[in-house]
Amino acid sequence: MTTQWKRVLLLGALAGACAAHAHDLEAEKLVNGAASAIVSTYPATLVFSYTVTNVHPSLPSTLLTVSDPLFASRGFDFTPAPPVDIPVGDALTYQFTYTLDSFEDCLTLAGEDGDPTTSEENPGFTHVFRVTFQEGESEARARVSCEKPSLTCDDTLYISTGVPTSLNVFDPVTGTLTPIFRANVQYNAIGFNQMDGFIYGLTELTTPHRLLRVGSDGVPVDLGAVAGLPTSRYNAGTFLADGSYLVFNGATDEYARIDVLTRTALASGIVDSPATLFMSDMAVNPLDGKVYAYNQDTDRLTIFDPVTTTHADFGPATPVNSSGSVNTSFLTDSAFFDQEGRFYLYGTDINAPPGGPRNTLYQVDLSTSTFTRVAGGPSVNMADGASCALGAAGITQVSGFFKVHLDVARNCLGGGAIDLGVIGGVRTLKDLMAVLWASPTLGRDGFALSTESSLSMRLATEVLTATCNERLFGQTPRGAAALKAGHQALSVSMTEANRRAILTELTAFNASGAERVLPIEFNLTKGPATPLRAMQLGQR
Repeated sequence: MTTQWKRVLLLGALAGACAAHAHDLEAEKLVNGAASAIVSTYPATLVFSYTVTNVHPSLPSTLLTVSDPLFASRGFDFTPAPPVDIPVGDALTYQFTYTLDSFEDCLTLAGEDGDPTTSEENPGFTHVFRVTFQEGESEARARVSCEKPSLTCDDTLYISTGVPTSLNVFDPVTGTLTPIFRANVQYNAIGFNQMDGFIYGLTELTTPHRLLRVGSDGVPVDLGAVAGLPTSRYNAGTFLADGSYLVFNGATDEYARIDVLTRTALASGIVDSPATLFMSDMAVNPLDGKVYAYNQDTDRLTIFDPVTTTHADFGPATPVNSSGSVNTSFLTDSAFFDQEGRFYLYGTDINAPPGGPRNTLYQVDLSTSTFTRVAGGPSVNMADGASCALGAAGITQVSGFFKVHLDVARNCLGGGAIDLGVIGGVRTLKDLMAVLWASPTLGRDGFALSTESSLSMRLATEVLTATCNERLFGQTPRGAAALKAGHQALSVSMTEANRRAILTELTAFNASGAERVLPIEFNLTKGPATPLRAMQLGQR
């Protein structure tokens, strides 16, 4: 199979080299507008375009045959059917839309394409578009790579437990632990990466450690060793707002921060006071971006700073049992935040004798350190927890933020002009500030705006703000929907009630993530708050 494939490529290359001057037609094949596509969510819509261009300098050319063997059996035919005359400099384009229903659907296509580079480690399919004409033939290829489906970023609580490791979902309502998949390896320090929707972990009993990625099927994919990662038994893990993976060894107080894309250790070392810190797990608070944990050495909550590599305990000793005493034997292996900033620990029953199983979920009040029992559950061991606290809602800022941070506003305009319908286009920093600082009730001449014009001004401000949020902090389904409605409200006729409803949603979206911490790399020192300068730019 491989030899035959290579022979075809070789013959095609030789033919192209010998008769390139005689090629009157040139084939091009794209998938979703590019030569390749990566699919990670299902079902996925793939739009294939097949273009045949007449490249002869002076004569028309006749397309004799066209073929795409991979999709011929799936309902695609070329209309108009050859032969077709194509004038000089002109092109003929065919289009076919195909829906990949599942990852398994992709694997089926991969088994039919005959491409020797396709493997379990590189799932996907290559499809070939061939055309013939009087002087020869031309072909083009497009590649679709398929990834296992990611996990939904919500408040689901994931717990890894056992030897070998099983990944499970804990239901805080029923107190049940539902297995997703039991692997044939032992791994720990799991964290949910909000950037791609996968859970990551590190193998425990291998040297060097190997980075694993887990999707919705629960099957860990071995991504390979992490360059520069010190050998240590990391048992706690979480993802930071910038997408880096923080791991920690509770026994030795060694930490490391990993870039999962390059499989490289970005930093590593030992926390400042190893004698007074033992974290069995940790989690990032979406409201302030800090890393929280239960310090079993001091029986207090603690915050770990991955930049300064220091920790600081806070609050009273905890947990306090029903008799009013601090339970100094409390143990936990799993820490979580939900997307509203509520902190949870799965550990031993605080009212049971020491040495009991880890079988109870608690919500922990960060202001008082009070433990509130949520649910009892099954016993876990060699466990760790993960949740997607930093995802879904995303980071946003309200209009006032962009009013006074000029460099941030300027970066927003790097994405191009912004159309605000009846209000006009925003192309320069002065245009942007003019909209943000404009009065929603008074016009340029100082006279009161009509109800309709005032509403348009408010809509324009929120559409502009939402556009900058999406450009700077990442696109979200909610933001895209709100922006689409906002642009319609500024460009087409609709009732006042509908326009006000759209304004309400836009305003709510822009405020939805305003309390979340900015990513580490988002440096505001270059764009300090300068209200006077911004207001001067915004004067009309």
